[in-house]
Amino acid sequence: MGLTSATARRHAQRTGDGQRRTDLSVTFTKSEWFVHPDADVAVLPMAGKPASLSRLGTPPLFASFKHEMFPSIEDMQYIEAFEDVIFVGFPQGLWDKTNKTPTVRRGITATAIWQDYMGEPAFLNDGAVFPGNSGGPALIVDRNGFFGPKGFEIGRIRTILLGVVAQSTSIQIGSALQPASIATVVKWTRVLEALSLVEN
Repeated sequence: MGLTSATARRHAQRTGDGQRRTDLSVTFTKSEWFVHPDADVAVLPMAGKPASLSRLGTPPLFASFKHEMFPSIEDMQYIEAFEDVIFVGFPQGLWDKTNKTPTVRRGITATAIWQDYMGEPAFLNDGAVFPGNSGGPALIVDRNGFFGPKGFEIGRIRTILLGVVAQSTSIQIGSALQPASIATVVKWTRVLEALSLVEN
């Protein structure tokens, strides 16, 4: 896992249509990261970073996940062998540079979520995952109903944070490696373990 540093700065310039664009960045030093010793997962506490951005003139916008979104024991009883999975990231550097938002893609589990793939707390996801998706969340988002303890439930959205995309895979075709659109997703249990490093 490559952990890099950046320098806080404000850079303004004119775009092709004459509008003013401001690029902002804040320092993230290697010492601030909490790295899981046994998994490709790291946590970066954000305390103080919003204030740094605000001082540069642009209040930041964050989207966060609550602990309640990790699957519970009851949730696992109603997760199917094959589930649609939403994953968020920057595949091959593709993102909306104007609105500063990542891309959202959909795939399907390639191995059962409740099983540990190759003995590790992970599962495989089949979808258009490329370098740049690594570290992004993998979620179940059911908007049209799902099976739960009361049978088939409608009228509410089920959102479950399954883990984070760790790496995409490639296959050898001739003399070149080609993306296989299969990714390893590190399970939520590893994410919780990494979060515990910060909390302790």
